[in-house]
Amino acid sequence: MNFKKGLSAVALLLALTVVGCNNNTPAGSSSSAKPSTQSSAALPSNKVTAADNKKTLEVDETVQLTSDVEGVTWETSAAAVATVDDKGLVTAVGAGTAKISAKKDGYKAGEISITVNKPANPLLTPLQRNYTEGEAQTNTTGKQYIPLNDATAGKVGVKISIQNWELPTFEGVDATSKLASDGGIEPKNEHSAFIGFRIKAPKAGNYQLVLRGKGSSSGDGKTLNDRAFAVKVNGQDVEIEGDREPINSTAHTDFVAAPTLALSGVEEDVVAISCSDYRIKFDTASFVLFNEI
Repeated sequence: MNFKKGLSAVALLLALTVVGCNNNTPAGSSSSAKPSTQSSAALPSNKVTAADNKKTLEVDETVQLTSDVEGVTWETSAAAVATVDDKGLVTAVGAGTAKISAKKDGYKAGEISITVNKPANPLLTPLQRNYTEGEAQTNTTGKQYIPLNDATAGKVGVKISIQNWELPTFEGVDATSKLASDGGIEPKNEHSAFIGFRIKAPKAGNYQLVLRGKGSSSGDGKTLNDRAFAVKVNGQDVEIEGDREPINSTAHTDFVAAPTLALSGVEEDVVAISCSDYRIKFDTASFVLFNEI
């Protein structure tokens, strides 16, 4: 072999090797680059807006959301705060903040924050609900109560007539009260005097007994937190939630009491209320137990 020809062949081979390395294309593969997957940052935007730009709601209030992309799937981050249906209608459930998102393949998910306010006066909330009444039920003593249902808020409860309250018989209760036909409870002998009701709740849970009425006679300066008013469930004291202003007998001040009760939903529970030192008269339409869950 001619030495110069052999050297030229080696040089040519080395040059081809260098070109192949710089090309970064494996042997036997196409030289055209494969298209890269589109990043989420490059996806088209999915924008969510609220009707009238309303992003703060009260409990049970609704607002319509819209997306600039059709066919999205709606989701909520906190169903206990706000729910959303398949058309983007948001319903406020409880106090807090929920993120409502609209998702669709090929688009960046849109999101909006909805804030639900804590009711300014939660004690009055159950009185403002629109319940439908079921058929009357009878407890073991023959007293009637009416089941209630609020499908919108998903709550259940019962309504009790003032005439159906009775003297409770659980141990340790001095049942010396007098229940008048006008809804008044009149104590005797300056001792706490209870009336009560046996009830089987629609289901186990925390309920609220809403009482609205007036205080009168010798109760000046006392509040619902004083000895003048008390609530028990199965003989156990329940913390009173309600107006904190003193009840003035001269003015016959209106008041609201809304204690929370844990009811079994399995057997009848005895709910009892009392007064001492002064007479209280309840609004007979406000005896409502409702499920908070």
